[in-house]
Amino acid sequence: MRIYREGERPPGIPRAVGLGFFDGIHLGHQELLRTLSHMAGLRGLPSCLFTFDRHPAEIVPGRPVPARISGEEDRHRAVARCGIDEMVMQPFDAAFAGMPAETFLEDILSETLQARLIVVGHDYRFGRNRAGTADTLVAFGAARGIEVRVIEPVAIGGVILSSTAIRDFLATGAVDRASEWLGRPFVLEGVVQGGQGLGRRLGFPTANFPVPPGRVLPAFGVYATRTMVRGRSYPSVTNVGMRPTVNPQAYRDPSPASVPLVETRLLDVDLDLYGEPIRVEFLGRIREERRFDGLEALRDQVLLDTASAAAFHGAEERAILLDTVSGIPVVLLRSRRFSASVCEIHFKVPLDRVRAAEYALLTRVLGSCCRRFPRRSDLSAHLDSLYGAELSTDFSRNGDLQQLVFEMDALT
Repeated sequence: MRIYREGERPPGIPRAVGLGFFDGIHLGHQELLRTLSHMAGLRGLPSCLFTFDRHPAEIVPGRPVPARISGEEDRHRAVARCGIDEMVMQPFDAAFAGMPAETFLEDILSETLQARLIVVGHDYRFGRNRAGTADTLVAFGAARGIEVRVIEPVAIGGVILSSTAIRDFLATGAVDRASEWLGRPFVLEGVVQGGQGLGRRLGFPTANFPVPPGRVLPAFGVYATRTMVRGRSYPSVTNVGMRPTVNPQAYRDPSPASVPLVETRLLDVDLDLYGEPIRVEFLGRIREERRFDGLEALRDQVLLDTASAAAFHGAEERAILLDTVSGIPVVLLRSRRFSASVCEIHFKVPLDRVRAAEYALLTRVLGSCCRRFPRRSDLSAHLDSLYGAELSTDFSRNGDLQQLVFEMDALT
């Protein structure tokens, strides 16, 4: 996805345009973005999200500024996963806030973006004093021959999805509910900073970073998490809060200078992460934050929290990005409900009629023999001796791509 920032102008070509700030990129936003991507593809247009570098409430007086659900990188990743080709990050300043709705339609949508298709939510507003509405866009499109699609609200269990509701979930520590509405785990990101080294002295080293300014926080407490480090994901346990046992003054009388801290312990490995960026995904709450009578009591509780987090991860059934090898994601789905392990490798290549038969033949050969076992019967017998293992292959068409699948399964 190509991102255009301040001072950068997208190419002057016709495109399909989505409009909105989309804090969190929750399932309702994703419905709009995927509709934009799909409709743009059918019309042979690049899909473009026109959005802002900050929430408009930060500039418009009289409106409360909501804490942001997503950091910039998480927001960009979520938009790209919806298949969007371009993202225009418009600086939202006083001059832009004062732009009349008619000027936005003419100068931005028509001239700069050359919109041929516009996709917006039902409650979209734009222009000075939020004078423009979705109906304004529909009328503008009808007069200019521009197709306009208005997306109706998306509901889960009869409740309309909203960024406000997700903030409310997080405020109570219900990170699982927030993740359900986001369509992915809630994430906090930061660069690991050096601290007092207290965790390592107590036997549980942690990677710490301050909560990014302006970000929404889950309720203070301890959570089962996954932490992405150097492109790999590790099960972890994380505390978010003011560390009342070791920093009681900040806990009792927090000042504007008191910044909550994210403290994460990787369960499987001890890595030196000082100065490195990490991403923490929140999966479930273990307990609230509380003050203990001394470091020994704190240490005992951390051991219990670690055991609770390990049990959570052991019972978890969730597809996770385990690692990235040569740019290829490796996804793991664990389950204790079955006595088998399965490994699938998917390749998707541009469909070429000349080479399609070659790829299909190669898939069969790779699934039938190898240097050590040149005959299919030898390979099958060897795999069967390995806990009843079996290798199968498949090739099919997926749109304009050819999909090759290798699957290995075995009893465990």
